Amino acid sequence: MSDAAKRILYVDDDPDSCELMSVWLTADGSQYDVTVVSTAQRANSLISDGGFDLYILDYCLPELSGAELCRAIRKIDTEVPVIVYSAIARPIDRETASEAGVDLYLVKPDDLDRLKPAIRHLLGEKVNNSFAVSPS
Repeated sequence: MSDAAKRILYVDDDPDSCELMSVWLTADGSQYDVTVVSTAQRANSLISDGGFDLYILDYCLPELSGAELCRAIRKIDTEVPVIVYSAIARPIDRETASEAGVDLYLVKPDDLDRLKPAIRHLLGEKVNNSFAVSPS
């Protein structure tokens, strides 16, 4: 990774998940600049400003779905990676997210061990060869 910290926006309406993710993403010395928000309205404001290298979205938010947030991101930037990390695991939600432009759909908490390697892969960082990103 370059000297500049990669900027990640994490959106989740659960305060505990927000706090946990903020700490977890930097716990191993990863140089990420993590912004955590708990509302889709705040996320939309930050998305409009741009400048993030990666977005991690919960699928189920009170105001909008993660798919709808992804559509807002894709209107601004078609290349920035988007991960949905959610407890919602229904096939229809995965399909909707994929159609919205989500790069990867991971399920809480089962896929936590895949999240950091996925982030590294999507940010172009060196990843252990045993990790492979499968489509959402």
